[in-house]
Amino acid sequence: MATTTAQDKSGMHNPSINAQTVCNRLREAGLRTCRPAVRQVLTRHHRQQHRLCAQTHHRWTRQDWKKLLFTDESRYREDILLPHVVPFLQAHPDMTLQHDNTTSHTALSVRDFLQDRNVSVLPWPAKSPDLNPIEHV
Repeated sequence: MATTTAQDKSGMHNPSINAQTVCNRLREAGLRTCRPAVRQVLTRHHRQQHRLCAQTHHRWTRQDWKKLLFTDESRYREDILLPHVVPFLQAHPDMTLQHDNTTSHTALSVRDFLQDRNVSVLPWPAKSPDLNPIEHV
């Protein structure tokens, strides 16, 4: 992008602008480069798992869905589970935890941590849409 910008702006005010100069100015302005995320294709197995999950939960009532605790955090175990989620779920044993299958949520250490504390987790198929209501606000 910096190279393209440098080429586009050459000749307007300065005879030539170095791409590195453009990068430096963008960085100084608080901008950074990033590559778009590559979407993974759903395999036949993923589609089957999604269908099975939908069939399992399509008759859930509003009351059933109210018994889910949604999470979506990065420093999961230390910042969220230990001080907030586990005490809440232990105080409300009829509640179930639903997380979005990110690596930090499904790591063996996190699964063991939850299992040791008898936290019920809703099974969720890989590469499924995030149902966390906050994601759609």
